Amino acid sequence: MTFEYDEPTLMPRSCSSPLKWFLGLLVFATTAAGGAECFGQDSDLGTDKSSTSSEPDDKAVEPVIVSGKTEQDILGSLPPDVLAAGEKAKAEFQELKQKLSATLLEMRKTYIRYQNDEVRNPVARDRYRQTRNDARDLMNQMFESGLDVIRQMPDQEVLQYVLTIIEHRLKHGFYDLSSMEAGARLIDGGFRNPFLFPATMRAAIVGGDFTLARKLSEALDVEKLEEPDQKLIFYMDELEKQFKSDQEIQAKDDVKNNNPRAKMFTTRGEVTIELFINQAPSTVANFIQLAEKGYFDGLDFYQVIDDLLALTGDESGTGEGHTGKFLVDEHDRPDSRYGLYGSLVMAKHPLPGGDFVPNSASAQFAILLLPVGSVSEKQTVFGRVIKGMDVISELRRVDPSKKKEKTQIVLPPDRVMSIEMIRRPEELPEVKYFDPRQATPEMMAPMMPPAN
Repeated sequence: MTFEYDEPTLMPRSCSSPLKWFLGLLVFATTAAGGAECFGQDSDLGTDKSSTSSEPDDKAVEPVIVSGKTEQDILGSLPPDVLAAGEKAKAEFQELKQKLSATLLEMRKTYIRYQNDEVRNPVARDRYRQTRNDARDLMNQMFESGLDVIRQMPDQEVLQYVLTIIEHRLKHGFYDLSSMEAGARLIDGGFRNPFLFPATMRAAIVGGDFTLARKLSEALDVEKLEEPDQKLIFYMDELEKQFKSDQEIQAKDDVKNNNPRAKMFTTRGEVTIELFINQAPSTVANFIQLAEKGYFDGLDFYQVIDDLLALTGDESGTGEGHTGKFLVDEHDRPDSRYGLYGSLVMAKHPLPGGDFVPNSASAQFAILLLPVGSVSEKQTVFGRVIKGMDVISELRRVDPSKKKEKTQIVLPPDRVMSIEMIRRPEELPEVKYFDPRQATPEMMAPMMPPAN
């Protein structure tokens, strides 16, 4: 599949700049200084990754001459209003870059003082975390500003930054509509970085643009893709049906405007959650009750698996923990929700063969890092992240299936610090607990505490 520079094949005309073909003149082989590693996960104080700069190296930005035209030649041919809009966006980009540099400097200072025992206390730790989160927010703002620049005009520094962030987001599992648009514009402009196609395809699926996702999938060699991308392509038709159906249910919920909301404070930052009280009333009521009791406070994200999920809600941290009460499943309700990117799903006790013990959900829940089409067949989807998936994507990975080397340093997992309800009904629905007397011994065995 080829992409013509003078006729965008990915971006719909309604959101294409009439001068976007200029991107095609900048055949830009990006080797961003340090690549995505420049944006590696910052651990808490006590690690050394924070010493790496989070900005592309200016030395990697070199002028390119294509077909006898330099970037200045191209800029000189732009209409004044387009050029003015592009320059305004670039000025904002540079201002954000300066703020990011200052924030990173402050973060390094705090880190070094902590490591040198000059200031080693909870205040210093919290300050480091806040500056780290501020840096992430500024990088996201720079990405939005950079996207605004390339909508108007070519700029090598901005293009390099946008490409680097797209690669970083793919590595950590953060996808949004801006990533989709930026990736599509760059592909239309002739960029062929290997990570660009799967990153843009994932963002398109997450954002519900399945026409774009299919165009991208047709350009890829499926056999050479990673397993998550192969699954997304194989199940794309089903994922599209689920996305559209879920959007219809969400539209009705938006009219009612009664879904509870909660703010989850984590060691990586704040996450805002919407709870599906109309489709999973019992599960949502149970979650709210536990949150208001402080049950989740301090609990680890004890499993965070790339391209799959982030799992928490277990006091034991082993996967065996529960409150002693179990919920009646709600996944079989006629209006049940689907497992989309950012969905909250109740965890259940597994059985051999990939099945689950019915009605075994208690307190553990997962946040999905990619759509999982089959999850709603056996597990209750009871909410979604409406703000903060960039925070969730940065959670430290904890994959029990991966072998640990003897010399490997294992850092502690990230955790939930607290969950605060910011909107809830005065009266909660009744929580429907499962009566163990209705279960067979085989069904109850996985839910019983281990014998001493």
